[in-house]
Amino acid sequence: MTAITRRSPEAAALFNPAFTGILLIHAVREYESEVSGPMPLPFAFLVLPAVLHEETRQALPRSSRKKLVAWMNEHPVLRAGFPQRAAALTQITREALRFALRSGALAIESGGLSTASRSRKFSKSQGAEVVDCGRAASLLGRWFASVDVVTAYVLFGVRP
Repeated sequence: MTAITRRSPEAAALFNPAFTGILLIHAVREYESEVSGPMPLPFAFLVLPAVLHEETRQALPRSSRKKLVAWMNEHPVLRAGFPQRAAALTQITREALRFALRSGALAIESGGLSTASRSRKFSKSQGAEVVDCGRAASLLGRWFASVDVVTAYVLFGVRP
């Protein structure tokens, strides 16, 4: 029995490697658009804990004009629970990465992640929550382009 089949139907749907992989692709694509280079792999482990946690996702700003540091300072309660969520979603993130790499949607380049193909954005027909998750992942990709990995991990309160 694989890890995904041992999950409840709701968890299996939410943590589906195809869905979570697409979320990572959204983050990588936006990072690349800002930096013109691959996204460092450690950033991938911060995307899903922020995007899949509804309270965090809903608190994210609509644009990247607000800086990550400022947003974190305004949301200390969300930051407080982040390290536990990150630890709990490490295996889910690994599954998403494996899926996206095997499918050819992501590639490892110069020690980081790059998009190997153009992925489409989520459409409203897939549901508002799905679209919201894609938007949040894209925002994180843009934010990560403006900080280094160590700074991001410190801001999120996560130890590698």
